[in-house]
Amino acid sequence: MKIEEEYTSFTGHINIGHLARFIKISETGYDTSVKDVVERIKNFYCNVLYGNPFLEKTDVPLLVKQVLKFNPNAIFKIYSNTLVKPIGIGSIDSIEYFTNVPLKISGIHIEKRIKSSIIKWFIDVHAKFIFEVVDTDDIDEVFGIINMAGIPKRLTYLSPVEGEALEFVLHRCVKYKFNFAPNFKKFLWNNFGRDNIVEGEKDGT
Repeated sequence: MKIEEEYTSFTGHINIGHLARFIKISETGYDTSVKDVVERIKNFYCNVLYGNPFLEKTDVPLLVKQVLKFNPNAIFKIYSNTLVKPIGIGSIDSIEYFTNVPLKISGIHIEKRIKSSIIKWFIDVHAKFIFEVVDTDDIDEVFGIINMAGIPKRLTYLSPVEGEALEFVLHRCVKYKFNFAPNFKKFLWNNFGRDNIVEGEKDGT
């Protein structure tokens, strides 16, 4: 499997404060074996996979299953977008899914961004839908997407892209009954743990 970075830090998005092993999976990462990754993370209670984890259609399910076989109490938090449908992995109690539906600012055509079958899959596994927003236009677009795709508000989280937008997004979440998900790791301790990254690592989530 291809890993761009791997390090130890604390979760800071929605469920905050878990000591965790962070693994960024990317097609531009360095090659490593599932076995080696399992050995490095199997003793962690919390493991965070992010980047493009579901591009590894075989290795990510294998990684999760092998870690859980060794450590049944382990949990996985998997961050992804709705561009790739997960295969070989599903509603496992030890996995919590976080997914992002790209907004139009991403430059991705709407037919590629809004794929009903993929969104339905994430709804069925009770994934948390995180929308990174800056202004009112972004929030209006979120309303359009959740109405069109049938995403429940209880699974919808607004996350300010920048620290300056924290108060604006907070008040809009109260007004429109959205969940609020500031990324405290990004804003407060994103560089923590960089002294123990393994070769080939770059940035965090």
